[in-house]
Amino acid sequence: ISGGPREKVYDFAPLPQLYYAGSHGLDIVGPKRDDDDDHVELHQPAPWAPAVMDRVYRWCKEAVSDIPGANVEHNKFCVSVHYRNCEQKWWGAVQDVVHRAVAADPKRLKKAEGRKVFEVKPRVAWDKGKALSYLLGELDLHARYGYAEGEIMSLYFGDDHTDEDAFHELREVPKECGAGVIVSTVPKPSNARFSVRDPGEVLVFLNKLADLAESGVTKSLCTSVASGKGRSTGGRGEGGGGSDSSGHSSGPEAETNRGRRGEAA
Repeated sequence: ISGGPREKVYDFAPLPQLYYAGSHGLDIVGPKRDDDDDHVELHQPAPWAPAVMDRVYRWCKEAVSDIPGANVEHNKFCVSVHYRNCEQKWWGAVQDVVHRAVAADPKRLKKAEGRKVFEVKPRVAWDKGKALSYLLGELDLHARYGYAEGEIMSLYFGDDHTDEDAFHELREVPKECGAGVIVSTVPKPSNARFSVRDPGEVLVFLNKLADLAESGVTKSLCTSVASGKGRSTGGRGEGGGGSDSSGHSSGPEAETNRGRRGEAA
């Protein structure tokens, strides 16, 4: 699940068996079918947005052309105006560009913020949290594999303000079988239940899950529903698939995170 366009996310990790949700979850696709060249389109809550964002992108790109360091990115279903390379004196000017873009079509557009970025999004009730819930429902691992409630643990790693919606959704999962993991070098208020310091620690965590799967402690699940087939291998426990990472609820969290809870403000 990414704020960037789904196609770019796939280029980063081109795995045909995965689910991808680009543009903050506004463009969701499922695993590729055996004979198809593209992923299976699952859900687009604002199908009209790409054409509108074409216009917004062109306008914003022209509007920031005189602001040193400003950069505009077309994310298909939304437009991002980055100011991380701008001097602080220009931040207000960048924000004003986004305000004006939204004001031109307020019934269909809204403004959002991320890390050193202002964004123009469709005015729909959708975010990364809604996308995560949709994907978990689409996977339907309990019904598909016959596991009881509480036997599958879903995890979501994120380092951006927009990931808080997904962290919040996982707090609503029964029996604490969902957990957000914030990636941050400093303590901060968060809906996440755990934290790691950087992407290197995320890799350590995922490698630990892989080690548990290889040793038979957790179970690997094939989550491809596009072909209508599913299979499971391994020992007790389980790990789900999709755009979030999943693993058995016991074991590696505390060890990898050294007991550092994301709740610490």
